[in-house]
Amino acid sequence: MRGTEALDDIFVALLDRVKQRMSMTPMSDLLKKHILGIFLSAVLYNRQKAYMYLEQQQMIVPLLTELMGLKAKFKHTYERKMFIIGISDFLQNETLPQELRPILLQLITSIITT
Repeated sequence: MRGTEALDDIFVALLDRVKQRMSMTPMSDLLKKHILGIFLSAVLYNRQKAYMYLEQQQMIVPLLTELMGLKAKFKHTYERKMFIIGISDFLQNETLPQELRPILLQLITSIITT
């Protein structure tokens, strides 16, 4: 989907629904892994829009922290690829928020060891 504008009209609404579902508890690690995968897919679809959304919602560090915590649950090849490519793509922004700096080394290590 990268390079297309097919979801632009509903992009924010989709992420709002996913965020709403993410806030519901209890949630199994399996479901949480798939919901976090939607955010990674959003980064792959449109990094700038996803970054702006996550920044406005103050979700960047919590989301990346959750992803690192669930890294061991990404068993399938496509899940590991999504983890590696999604986070790598996200880190290619021109500016990264200050609150991300303390976990930056941990993020890079997570990508390398996946």
